[in-house]
Formats: sequence, structure tokens, C-alpha cells
Amino acid sequence: MISDERMEGDVVLSAGGITYISQGMFEPKPIQVGGDYNVGQDRVKMRQDAIRAKFHAQLFNMFEGLDGVRTATEINERAAEKITAITPAFSRLATEKHTPMLKALFGQWLEAGMLPAPPPEAIQRISDSVGMVPNPAISFSSRLALAIKSLRNVDADRHIQRITAIAPLRPEVLEPFDWLAWARGSGRDAGVPTDYILDEEVVQQNMAAKQQAEAAQAQMAMLEQGAKALGSVGGIEALKGAAA
Repeated sequence: MISDERMEGDVVLSAGGITYISQGMFEPKPIQVGGDYNVGQDRVKMRQDAIRAKFHAQLFNMFEGLDGVRTATEINERAAEKITAITPAFSRLATEKHTPMLKALFGQWLEAGMLPAPPPEAIQRISDSVGMVPNPAISFSSRLALAIKSLRNVDADRHIQRITAIAPLRPEVLEPFDWLAWARGSGRDAGVPTDYILDEEVVQQNMAAKQQAEAAQAQMAMLEQGAKALGSVGGIEALKGAAA
């Protein structure tokens, strides 16, 4: 209950008690405890939006709010836009913090003997009795890192579409492009398991074997043509002898 400002003394809450006021009549009124539910909901939403913005939730929910059917091109452009927005922060964090930290840990673990012995090809020879193991090349394979790397494949794919459209008219446009490097790099950036990608040495061996097989096949075809030519000459000579 709300006390009137003209009240004299305290409010008597006992049964039959009398409360005095200075003048006039006193009408007790209940305290207004009601509130606007929408105001509370707005405050909760403000808090939720602040938390989502702090953790960059909008970058991971890149397809939130899409209504209706969208084309693959629009989806790819929307994903690229979101990933591009977080690329500077991720690249700086990976370059200035994670990469130096991992290299320092690798050096400490190697000196402490916590890592297995490196293979001979990984050791750089400084002198006859001194060698060193250089810092490894660090590559991040998280989903976000792979998504950022896949952005460069978009431009490469567009370039391939352009040159393959021109190739029927000018085949030489295909020569400057390293197709093996593109296949290997795009597969790695797309998250293809490393077991599915052959080592560079194996690829070179397969290519050499294929070239040898093609050379042997070409040589065999030449020998067959020579044999046919000799057979034709022999048949002609036999006909000449019979006529004589």
C-alpha cells in the first residue's frame, strides 16, 4: 500500500487499528507493480545482440534471414562477403600470434628431445659437423582457415573458365597455367583429405612412366608401318619377277 503524505505517524496494520492523517480523507491505494512486457523483451534482445556481436555470430550465420530460393552464385557471393569481413582479423591473429608461438614451441620441443629424430632430407647442412632443422611451414586447417583459403580458388576458377572458353580458338592460352599446381592447391584449400592427393614425387614418376609408354607405343607404330612398307615392296618385286 502507498501511504498518503498527510499521514501522521505510522500506518497501523493491526486489526481494528486507526491511522490518523492531518486533514481530509485517506484512501489507501495499491502500489503499481505492473510493467510493460515488451520493454523487458527489448532489453533481453539488446543483451543477446551484444553477445552475438561480441562473438561474431553473424559471420557464421551467413545464410540467416534468406527467404525464398537463392541461386548458387548468390550463395557463393554472400559467403565470400562474410568471409572477407573476418579475413583481416583472422590473418593478423594467425600471423602475429599463432604462427610465432607454434614455431617457438617446435624449436623448444626439438631441443628438449620431445620430438622424433628428423629425416635426413629435413636437415640443412651448415658445415661438416653442424646441421640445423629449419622452422616448419605452418598451415592452418580449421574450417575458417580453409574457407578463407578457398576464396583464392574463386578467382582461379573464373580465370580457368575464361581461358577454356578461348582455348578452342587459341590453344596456346593454356600453356602458362600450371594445371597440376591448381589441382593440388584447390583440393588442399577445399579440405580434401591428404590421403586422396598423391605426393609430388609419385606424380612425377607416373608422368614419366606415361611418357615412356607413349614413346614405346609410338615406336611400335613406326615399326609396324615400316614392316608394312617392306611387305608392299617385297610383293611388288615378286610380281615383277613373275612377269619376267
